[in-house]
Amino acid sequence: ALRKLGYRVNSIAEESPSIPDAAVLALAVERDAIVITEDKDFGEMVFQKRLCAQGVLLLRLDGIAGRRKVELVTEAFSVHAASLRGCFSVINKRALRIRPLEI
Repeated sequence: ALRKLGYRVNSIAEESPSIPDAAVLALAVERDAIVITEDKDFGEMVFQKRLCAQGVLLLRLDGIAGRRKVELVTEAFSVHAASLRGCFSVINKRALRIRPLEI
């Protein structure tokens, strides 16, 4: 859905499904990309371990139909794309929280 909106999307599942999370962050930095994930470990990596990131969007959308998940993520990018860069953001069925990453 993001590709259809014109965003460049790199999928780890398509390219390198077995690389470690730290390598995912490093690749995202290299590509100047925001990581979209359901893995809470990325919060620990950027806040506690201080690994560099261009931005992380954590999806907390368990129990929500796939189509609705797509709507929420595409809406977040359509409305807040610039605000997601350089931030750790969490989206759930009620809200999008955006927290700047420390530089």
